[in-house]
Amino acid sequence: TLFRSLASFAQPLSPEYITLAISLAFLTGIIQLMLGVSRLGILARLIPHSALVGFTNAAALLIALTQLPTALGITGITSSGIYAIKDIIMHIPTTHVVSACLGIGTIVGVLAMKRYAPTVPGSLLALLCGLTLAFTTDLETLGVIPIGYIPSGIPQFTFSAFS
Repeated sequence: TLFRSLASFAQPLSPEYITLAISLAFLTGIIQLMLGVSRLGILARLIPHSALVGFTNAAALLIALTQLPTALGITGITSSGIYAIKDIIMHIPTTHVVSACLGIGTIVGVLAMKRYAPTVPGSLLALLCGLTLAFTTDLETLGVIPIGYIPSGIPQFTFSAFS
């Protein structure tokens, strides 16, 4: 994943790491802009539909596997990808029940809104419910680990050295 790729060049969440992530996003945007301006988007039609579906499903599975330990309140998962499944199964007895109920409840709520009220943005509603729950209850006393301090404002824009 991108996180692990950049972590080999800089300490995660350090200023250098953030600079690398921004630089990579900038370069990706430039490449996409050049492909769009030169009308090379037509090349995407040459990729078989099954390959695109497989890639999309693999990306969704990878994202789900990386988020599942957090949703279940499991700590100590160090492996990634398909190897994380074994670690998650091994750590099931250490699942934090309240965190698991919150995570599973959120997923069920989003899927239920998609099924029974498709015009209502289920993800936004789940976010608002989670925020309301966080502000009205003291989840930390129940063992739920908070995200922590999130800095406000826009970070200072600087140009990185490209080499």
